[in-house]
Amino acid sequence: MNSSKRNIEEYIELYLDDKLSPEELSIFLERMESDADFAEEVRLQKLITQSTHYYRQIYFRELLQKEVRLQEQKKSRKRVYISLSIAASIILLLSAGYWGGQYYYQNDRIVAANIIGDNDEELKRGTSNNIEPSDKYNLGIKAYREQEYERAIELLLAAPDSTKEHARFNLFLAKALLQSKQYQKAIYYLTQINKKGEFFEQRQWHLALAYLGAGREDKARTELSLIVEEKWTYHEKATRLLKQLDSPLRKFFH
Repeated sequence: MNSSKRNIEEYIELYLDDKLSPEELSIFLERMESDADFAEEVRLQKLITQSTHYYRQIYFRELLQKEVRLQEQKKSRKRVYISLSIAASIILLLSAGYWGGQYYYQNDRIVAANIIGDNDEELKRGTSNNIEPSDKYNLGIKAYREQEYERAIELLLAAPDSTKEHARFNLFLAKALLQSKQYQKAIYYLTQINKKGEFFEQRQWHLALAYLGAGREDKARTELSLIVEEKWTYHEKATRLLKQLDSPLRKFFH
């Protein structure tokens, strides 16, 4: 599996939806056999999915029953049949839109889906496999790339003070905090990055995400609008995200 492109949660969802490729499925099952914690996480996610499906069925069944009762009051069997057919079709459409939209419009989901990877050349420095145990800085970055975000935060915070002044340190720590939904702390470390220095444009993008995750949507919009106006690196992504935030559906699903 290409873990740099998809996080663990996404792979579990793909597994439960039976959408993994044969190669990915083989690696996924091997991981489940060798990692008890991971297997437990998969089991819990499966239970959550099944429970959600069960209660969703109950909810929509109750809606249909309510429609039946309303139509029965009109004492018209023909109308009941027609209205039920229409109601069932509408409910099916709404249920698909609701549960899909709920995923698409949640702030946590928006943030997680938009954190920039470290494919930029300047972010590829260091983090070889031969890192000294005392090198907390590069061990922390390595842990981040392996999606061990809590471990990455722990290691980076234990790094020497001399490294904590670097923009690269603050960016990786902030991204790990974003992945862990610690948005206020992410805001702090992102604001430590010089506005005109290295990684400035990544700073602006992730700061917008951090504000969004923290529920400060007005600040998020300000940062995104600035990215668009200045046509910085992520201006196209910022434009799309602003449209997503402006969607009337978001108010319904949020």
